[in-house]
Amino acid sequence: MILQCKKILVKKVYESLNENGIFIIVEKTINEERNSVEDGLCISYVMIMEVVEGFNMTKKEIKDYVTEVGFKKIEYMDELFGAEGAICYK
Repeated sequence: MILQCKKILVKKVYESLNENGIFIIVEKTINEERNSVEDGLCISYVMIMEVVEGFNMTKKEIKDYVTEVGFKKIEYMDELFGAEGAICYK
């Protein structure tokens, strides 16, 4: 359910942007194996306790979500406000 909600939200953001608009995602990403980056994993565990299906995403998952709805280019920024950022270009 949460996964589907995230996908719907990303699609709505894409549809609401003007041509050449940008969408910035700030997320405590975790590694692809989901076994490192302690901050992200701890946040995922807290999310699971508070929201049954809560989870943090990997950079690949973010890329998959945004390209699925049509974003053409993604740039990653490390250490953005204590997290990572993805700038997604329509």
